[in-house]
Amino acid sequence: MTISGDYTRTDYDTAPEPAKIFGLPMPTFLGWLLGLGGLALSIFLVLNVLLPLMEQASAVSAQLEESKRRVEEAANIETELKQAKADLVKVERQKQQVMSLFAEEKDLKTILFDLNQLIDRNNAGVIAARQAKLANCPAEIRQQYATLAGRQKWEEGKGPLIAEAKLKNYKPDEKGIQTITTADAGQDTYIKPALAGQLRRQTIEVAMEGNFSQVQSIFRTIERLKPLLIVKDLKVVRKQGLSSGVYAQLPGRVEFLTNCQPDVLTTTSFKLDALLPVVP
Repeated sequence: MTISGDYTRTDYDTAPEPAKIFGLPMPTFLGWLLGLGGLALSIFLVLNVLLPLMEQASAVSAQLEESKRRVEEAANIETELKQAKADLVKVERQKQQVMSLFAEEKDLKTILFDLNQLIDRNNAGVIAARQAKLANCPAEIRQQYATLAGRQKWEEGKGPLIAEAKLKNYKPDEKGIQTITTADAGQDTYIKPALAGQLRRQTIEVAMEGNFSQVQSIFRTIERLKPLLIVKDLKVVRKQGLSSGVYAQLPGRVEFLTNCQPDVLTTTSFKLDALLPVVP
């Protein structure tokens, strides 16, 4: 069985119209060429325009970060510089405080005067102490002490009831002021090798006499003197008593008068090192 009749082509059977440019038909292969050309242009723009711009932007960003880092470093350097200046001022102030402890050459001329003043101040209470001690002594001893000649005679035979501190020797080293050397570090324990060439010193031999309390008081005061004085080679020798003591003859017995005994004298000798800074 056959079917015959007219067959009409529908729209989907119709071939697509060619692309047009400015309203004019354009062959298909030419459209492909234009598409490829647009793609090539895009690639060209990416490679030659966009990427360089991105690299340039990245470089500018890196430069900006570097600039920020330098600014921060500069700020830190400025802060450190200010701190260093403050530390320097502090160190200089401390140095001046330390240097003020050392003696000056003019101070060496007053050390003898200062020592005599210390001794005089310690002797200020001698008269009152002597009178208090005499009150515990027999009447005959008080009578002897009533006159200067009688007191001197009694003390020559027995010793002073209350000692008076006396400066017995004051002799500066004939070498004068000497710069401290490395060899000095082995001779004096207070000298460290680092002080070699940094300080000078004047050594003074001193000897004084008095009771133990007086000598102790004088030493404590020496520590408070303005020049830095180092005491070394200290020797304390008890002076031999002139008699076996003071006794009272009582009926049927002899009594040792504990509260009326002469002071025990000591001779104290030592060396003073007056330290001075090295003159530039």
